[in-house]
Amino acid sequence: EHPEWFIAIAPENNSEVVESLSEYLAGAIPLNEKQLGLRSYFTTKGPRGPLRIAHGADKHFPPWIDTAQLDLSNSVLQAKFLGILDTLLSLTNGGGVRVDMAHLTLKDHVNSFWHHEMAEEFWPKVFSSLRAKYPTAIFMAEAYDHVEGPLQGLGFDLTYDSYLYGILLRGEH
Repeated sequence: EHPEWFIAIAPENNSEVVESLSEYLAGAIPLNEKQLGLRSYFTTKGPRGPLRIAHGADKHFPPWIDTAQLDLSNSVLQAKFLGILDTLLSLTNGGGVRVDMAHLTLKDHVNSFWHHEMAEEFWPKVFSSLRAKYPTAIFMAEAYDHVEGPLQGLGFDLTYDSYLYGILLRGEH
């Protein structure tokens, strides 16, 4: 419905394209993660013809084929995202929100991994708006690649990295 909210490539670019996301999800086509590489795209119908939209991805894992990569440089999407976070906070009486894979929303990641132009960070706008309405809310971010400090610098109260999470899951000391 809103193709401009996603990172996409030109329809004629056939590299790393998953032709039918629904066929993969239904199991009709086997998923070969090695063929996908770090980035992959699926084809969908757009208002002016076919679109190739990126799956969510990060350099440590194969693409998540059940996702589509949001383009947080889009101001309309930013407003929508802010509204969703506002709703979540209202449901928790301003308690807080945990952001999964928050490091993938950083400008440096978007610009280098997706070769996309994101001019400014997304989170400072979010926090300035939401903290005025929910001053006691806690914002927690999952982080990889040692970007806990930058995420806290953008306004997250707490961050945890995959290393710590792994230790907690495995019960290691």
